[in-house]
Amino acid sequence: MEQADDQDSPAFVGKIGSQARERTGLQLVRMAIELTCPAGVLPSEQAVNALWTVAGA
Repeated sequence: MEQADDQDSPAFVGKIGSQARERTGLQLVRMAIELTCPAGVLPSEQAVNALWTVAGA
């Protein structure tokens, strides 16, 4: 069984690739909302990340 924290393992490499795809998807959704909604509707990306960091602590 492979360890997820082994940086050479396929499981670790796949996780990194998955995270990059998820981030790209979220950026596309955010861009679409920003293009169609008035300014100020969405909080900044930094504010959202701060909320998730606090919620996950």
